[in-house]
Amino acid sequence: MTFLKTKFIKDKAHYINALKTISVVLLAFIAAVFFRRSAGVLATFPIAFALCAVSAFINVNPKIKLAVFGVTVFALNTVENTDTRVSLTFTALCLLGCLLFQLSARVISKRRAVGVCVMAVCFALCIALSFVFVGNPLSAIKANRVLNGYIESNYPTAENSESTEYIFTKTYYNYNTKAFEKQGYGSDSPTEIGTVSANGETVNDSLKSIVQKNLAQPYVLEITEVLRKRFPDDTFSVSFDEIYRENGKQVISAERNGLYGRIVFEINLGGVQTANKMAEKVKQYTEVLDNANINYGKIIYKSGISPWVKRSATVDKNRPMGQCVFTVYHVPISTSNRFNRFAKWDFQFK
Repeated sequence: MTFLKTKFIKDKAHYINALKTISVVLLAFIAAVFFRRSAGVLATFPIAFALCAVSAFINVNPKIKLAVFGVTVFALNTVENTDTRVSLTFTALCLLGCLLFQLSARVISKRRAVGVCVMAVCFALCIALSFVFVGNPLSAIKANRVLNGYIESNYPTAENSESTEYIFTKTYYNYNTKAFEKQGYGSDSPTEIGTVSANGETVNDSLKSIVQKNLAQPYVLEITEVLRKRFPDDTFSVSFDEIYRENGKQVISAERNGLYGRIVFEINLGGVQTANKMAEKVKQYTEVLDNANINYGKIIYKSGISPWVKRSATVDKNRPMGQCVFTVYHVPISTSNRFNRFAKWDFQFK
């Protein structure tokens, strides 16, 4: 009888310890679900730290708790994020919370009032560090609203897009840029990822340039084919510069083949030594394109002078019939064509 009673007590203790361990594992998993970059705005709330604090009062070996929380948070972050530094940051913050709350719980077991104050200080420290590396909830909510509004206005939904759907992550905080961001890509080019970020009400969009470049690529190839056929031995390259908006419509929402006449192309001419030689080339190339009925907004021709300066000549499609009027200027090599409109100098040819 004594043997059975002893066995029952041991089995009961074993089951209780098992339940405690399972509770820690469950708390760690829930904490990891919320405390990861892909959780978006929810990651900025101190949910994970509250769960760490709860686990501190479960009578399980502290080393096991640290191991379970650390491995779980790191695993869930690594699965959905390729940046190891981000995974390590979330894991380190969670482990720090577990350690601080475990020490606080030990103090509470001895001196309750002092322990509660210690835990409050530890909780405040964890939240402060989370604000620094993960972002604060109020700013996250505001940035999420700004980014969602911008994306809704600038990127078509699957129902309104003929060719592609644009997919975005949830809003997260980038410690390096100190801004909230969303990564996005088109369903037809999932490896070309851009970032839409918000700093206050200001939005920066690196995805738009990728999307516009892809939209313009068929038109670039069309011009290249026409010119290559006519000038097989010339050294030149055609690239996209910008796309004009039409009637307030977003470029990204343009219908298939709907960008004719709205694209500004840049053609770099190789082997051109003088402004007069460049002017001759510009006239030849423009004539070929016009005869082929190529519809464009503008073409910006460029040729090299030095590592710092290029010649530049702009031909507008909307010009007097049969005339090719342009001026060859010098422009900085490292600036955009939109800036060069104001930075051009040194009148060369008319």
